[in-house]
Amino acid sequence: MLEDAAQMYLLRLNEEYKSKLKTILNAAFPTDFNPDSSIGLPIRSTDKCLQESECLSFENYTTYAHTIAKRDTQRYLSKNDTAPLKTTNGLIYDTIVLTSESAMILEARKSYEGPNTTFPFRFIVNENDVLQGTGDPGSYHKMLALNVTADDIMFSTITSIAFQMMSKVVLGNHCSNFHRMMPGFVNRGCGAAHDGAMEWIQQSDIPEFRICCAWTSSEECNSRRQSGKFGANFQRGQDVGNPNLKI
Repeated sequence: MLEDAAQMYLLRLNEEYKSKLKTILNAAFPTDFNPDSSIGLPIRSTDKCLQESECLSFENYTTYAHTIAKRDTQRYLSKNDTAPLKTTNGLIYDTIVLTSESAMILEARKSYEGPNTTFPFRFIVNENDVLQGTGDPGSYHKMLALNVTADDIMFSTITSIAFQMMSKVVLGNHCSNFHRMMPGFVNRGCGAAHDGAMEWIQQSDIPEFRICCAWTSSEECNSRRQSGKFGANFQRGQDVGNPNLKI
């Protein structure tokens, strides 16, 4: 608990950045947003992938979120068979709060939006994220051509935490130190939802979604490495860096 309190203290914002954060949150979250009907999906990609962690495709991540929503809906209805859902999509969740350092990840969600899609969730994203394309804040100098500073990158990181704290359940990846920091906020009641919780992808009921970290020594992960299947579900492509940065 002391560690969680220390994290909150160290990540506190001054008045200028508090005001900026409030403006971003007000712009991103619609007036009908319900924290208890939302899933947090922080996707750590780019330089994390195929080095420290396996990664999934964006389609895999959305399928995983949909699976969690259907499971939690069944649990809710089994306990509240006479209580109607507060959503219109037939699921207990109707919103995905999506954050990532990857521009490609945020771009991928657009194919799930619009009047012709049957995807049952809407996305909420930070349109002001700097999308630095790395988990290393010290690499900010690579983005100076876009007038992005170290402060901008750290503020985007803290803003991502604030976005995820708006969700009922946050789908995390144990391979990410950033994700492993979140339970100190989510599970301690600091979020907007009642009884917020973390859900780890490594504990998924679907084997192909249980991604391995580079240091995971489980039988399943060791087998993937030995057979050359570590990271086989992820195609790195151009998922590195900000596409607007020409260097």
